[in-house]
Amino acid sequence: MCLVFLLTCGALLCKNKKLKFSMIMSYILLEVVITLSGRYILSERRSNSHLDWQRVQEWAGKKTNVTDQFVIPTGLDVYESWTTLSRRARLIPDVGAGFLYLYTDSDENFNKKRALLPEWKAVISNKNNFENFINEFTVQFGGDYLVLDKNYIDLNYKIVYQNNSYTIYS
Repeated sequence: MCLVFLLTCGALLCKNKKLKFSMIMSYILLEVVITLSGRYILSERRSNSHLDWQRVQEWAGKKTNVTDQFVIPTGLDVYESWTTLSRRARLIPDVGAGFLYLYTDSDENFNKKRALLPEWKAVISNKNNFENFINEFTVQFGGDYLVLDKNYIDLNYKIVYQNNSYTIYS
């Protein structure tokens, strides 16, 4: 940043037109390099996370039964829907049926049963409460696997698949 500032000040104060032009062009080139470098790094981070999401789905599609259901909180499938590659049902534990695709006979029935469970925000910060919630949720609605962000919460469930970004528990 200091170099950019010096180039800018130097270009503004310089009386030699050729030198001024050269300094301005150096400034523009430097800005382009900084911008492209930042975008490349950001793009790499996004693409790695996206590949991890694809790999989780591919694992699920290859290693589980077609009838298996996956409990997945909202927000994980920012790149594509869980069912795109996995071809497996997704149960969403953290919102009501008005906001999700859930394989139930009745959204109203789901919402009534879901209302009997604690609020999602009340259970996510405590490991025991979270595990109790997931256990009760799967009793009420089904679910053979739980998919979470790898750094979300450390659970006592068996890890059946994990990559740099996501964990699948059984």
